[in-house]
Amino acid sequence: MRTKRLFLSFTLLLAAGVAFTFLTSMSNNADVILKSKNSIKNFLKNHSTISEIFFDIEAPKDGNGKVNTTSGHKVKKSPATQMNWTEMGPSNVGGRTRAVVIDKDNQNLIIAGSVGGGIWKSTTGGLSWVKIAGNDLLDNMIISSMCQASNGDIYAGTGEYFNLNNKLGFRGQGIWKSTDHGETWTHLTSTWNSSDDSKNIFYYVSKIAIHPTNTNKIYAATAKGLMLSTDGGTTWANTIAGDANADSVCTDVQVSKDGLVVIAALARKAYVCNTGDDSFKNISDKVTPVDSIPTDVRRIEFAIAPSNSNYIYCLAADNAGALKNVYQSTDKGNTFTKMLASINSQFLPFGEDKYGRYNNVIAVFPDDPEHLLLGGYDLFEYTTANPWQQVSTGLLNFTNQKYVHSGIHTIVFAPNYSATNKVIYLGTDGGVFSSADAALTWSQKNKNYNTTIFNSVSYSINGMVIGGTQNNGTEIIPLTGTHVTDAFKIYGGNGGHCEFSQLNPYMIFATTSFGKLIRSNDGGGTFETDNTKLISKNITDANTNIGTSTHPFVTPIRLWETFYDPGSWLYWLAKAPETLYLGDTLSIFSQCGRELKHIINLTDLNGRDSLRKSDTVVVQDTYQSVLAIGYSGNNATSPNGSIWITRFSLLQSMSPPIWYRISKLTTVKEIQNIEFSKDGDHLFFSDYNATTGVSKIYRCSNINSAKDSATCASNSSQQVITTTEIGNFDHKITGIAIDPQNANNVVLTLGGYTSTDYIYYSFNAATTTSSVTADNFASRQSSSLPAMPIYSAIVNWNNSLVVIIGTESGVYTTDDITVASPTWEKQTAFPNVPVIQLRQQIHPNGWYVLPVVDGGFNSNIENHGVIYAATAGRGIYRCEDFRGPVSVPEIVENKSNSLQIVVYPNPVKDQASVSFNLNKRSDVIFKIYDLSGNVVKTISSKNQDAGNHSLEFDTYGLSAGTYIASMESNGTKSTTKFVVY
Repeated sequence: MRTKRLFLSFTLLLAAGVAFTFLTSMSNNADVILKSKNSIKNFLKNHSTISEIFFDIEAPKDGNGKVNTTSGHKVKKSPATQMNWTEMGPSNVGGRTRAVVIDKDNQNLIIAGSVGGGIWKSTTGGLSWVKIAGNDLLDNMIISSMCQASNGDIYAGTGEYFNLNNKLGFRGQGIWKSTDHGETWTHLTSTWNSSDDSKNIFYYVSKIAIHPTNTNKIYAATAKGLMLSTDGGTTWANTIAGDANADSVCTDVQVSKDGLVVIAALARKAYVCNTGDDSFKNISDKVTPVDSIPTDVRRIEFAIAPSNSNYIYCLAADNAGALKNVYQSTDKGNTFTKMLASINSQFLPFGEDKYGRYNNVIAVFPDDPEHLLLGGYDLFEYTTANPWQQVSTGLLNFTNQKYVHSGIHTIVFAPNYSATNKVIYLGTDGGVFSSADAALTWSQKNKNYNTTIFNSVSYSINGMVIGGTQNNGTEIIPLTGTHVTDAFKIYGGNGGHCEFSQLNPYMIFATTSFGKLIRSNDGGGTFETDNTKLISKNITDANTNIGTSTHPFVTPIRLWETFYDPGSWLYWLAKAPETLYLGDTLSIFSQCGRELKHIINLTDLNGRDSLRKSDTVVVQDTYQSVLAIGYSGNNATSPNGSIWITRFSLLQSMSPPIWYRISKLTTVKEIQNIEFSKDGDHLFFSDYNATTGVSKIYRCSNINSAKDSATCASNSSQQVITTTEIGNFDHKITGIAIDPQNANNVVLTLGGYTSTDYIYYSFNAATTTSSVTADNFASRQSSSLPAMPIYSAIVNWNNSLVVIIGTESGVYTTDDITVASPTWEKQTAFPNVPVIQLRQQIHPNGWYVLPVVDGGFNSNIENHGVIYAATAGRGIYRCEDFRGPVSVPEIVENKSNSLQIVVYPNPVKDQASVSFNLNKRSDVIFKIYDLSGNVVKTISSKNQDAGNHSLEFDTYGLSAGTYIASMESNGTKSTTKFVVY
């Protein structure tokens, strides 16, 4: 089955009828049908979306008609100065929202609190949103609860205690308060200071409730008990002090409309005060619990009927996260009875995955004490006449009036709800929704509400981005929507790591929760989801339980690619379409769909003067890729974590491709991160042992020498890939960054909240044989970097000293990672949001002038050096301050260019090569001229054979600018231009 997506359409890269033959065991495949260069070029020129990828685009020229080699190249700056960031969106996709307030005096004024995205407001009833003033610079943006007092003051609690998979979420930093209807906010220092225990109490504020007539009386459900303030938040005290559970986690508190009843969830038990004197009793620990809420629960949530405080309801999830029951009290919480005589297997308010700990909310209609809404995975309505009717679903098209995004966290009725004003708002995993007809129909309210939580980001050659999100699927921002910040969902569920191919820009790889890997060949229009053709199907001993919690929730993948690999072992067998002579050029397609050019040489002719039509030619495929994925062991056969690779992920005719397990160490647990060195020869990965809390870092080497099952597979005696443990840490490794210029330089980032060191650096990671952490890694924490979780890092592409990190509170940079105590600079232009993944485009822009014919080819890469940041609550950002130079087509002074001279890379920094082709044995003289005509370098090469050649040269001593390369042989002279920067 191929799941259809209708928002984009793409032209397939491969021309009809073109097939491949791989010269190994796949000899049963059809031969390549070789077409001449001109016929392919003409065919593709009639398909503009393809020709723009493969063929020459005129180089930009200045006013004098000269080629502009610096267009778009920005001067590189030191990260110690402030970086410039562009918010990419999405502006049409809402993220996880646990708090919504409808202003008591203005029903069109809505305040929403996003988990990670901070505080937002709408003055149009949710039709559009803006960030509140100073939102991005709030000390903490993990908003989990909000409440408005009768005088209009609003309180916002931070820290998400209920995260996915029974895990804790990001910590908060206490409570904020607004006295001007949400315009400005003040941090309550009583909830976050160093003089008392507040930092241990208020880092998870799951719920806030305020007395209806005494606006100074505030209850807060915190990480260490039910806290009470009687002076508007200036001071706090534990209101259930002396109880055995007093300092336990409190997750809910509700106050009745008359202020006489308060009920709280403390230590997963119900505590009630219905006497108005804050004297609480535990009603869950009754000796005869027939009329009480049970204690074998994972989460309980309460609602008090606004119209009658005798009625209190409890929604309970069992220890597995499934529905335990719904309980009702009609005597102010003294006793509770079950509302369901038995649990129906068809009634799954928390979904099949049993997410009752994560999404769990119940509310009572203001005008009827026995009219309820229950929210979990979807929304259900209860009346005595029609109990538990589903009134929304996340499975419908988002334009359907019954559509509400799955994962419902809060239900809020309009303050003046009535028969003529039936307004309700929901906070969900997909942002804000509202109903104007008492839950009959729903509409999204997410315009400009940029609060999406991303787990990952990947970029295309022209700057489009995709990312895996929390419960919003895999989203693509194509930069072509109604607004350039619009995103489109290309696959559902929880999105993990994903990749855009740089070789084939229409090839996308995505993962969903717990290990499912899917591939799209048309830019996300469709994905291969048929289990018989699933790209990961041949990952044999890891595939049994893919999609279950035995694998990482966010499955790591990485795609390594190169536009030119002269050592490629992959060849295609092609048939000549016509008579071909020495030096003729022919073209076929590589496995990735790009054009391969081949010059007929003496080896091809094998003593003949020409090739006849249908004679075979062996063509090296110099485009190469390796896709890697990390799994966890899940059975007796494969109890350990494993790394798998395939070299055929871009070959559409192989579905599914061949995979090899390359790691065989028995110490590997759940794989968390994967990163390739720039040359693809090393793969670093980290695991995590949830039992011990230990993360280890490993290195796989010699990947470029592994060509087949014998040299790749871990169960082969001929395997050449080695796997080495090079360090272990007592916190989870969250990110691996490898210096693009030197794979020995590796940065590790760590998570968790109880450490003092969160970043480590190695200068020997690619070569060490030691497993002793201290031999290989040293801390790079310093006083300028707060002790907080760090999730990602990059080493800047052209400066090995510069490191940029994504932390729990935005982005920090250093100009010298090699010193023992680096100076870390906070990037204040970036919001104080958790930055889950940083990535940088390290492929150079534009033209690859390598030893191929016709002066190279255009990769169409436009974003070299651009940095992309995936955040947990503020979407995706990019920074263009460190863009690489713009490459241009080679300028051939004599049109014949019979020597086929090319300089690569172009532009050049320090080292370069010049390639050329000789039709017969001869001497060669290579000279470099500056634009004044002065010879600045000369290289002579004697008695060279016919065929392709290359010479290396350095540009030391040459100032930045344009130069002319000249080559002479047998009276023929060819020239070209190149740029030194």
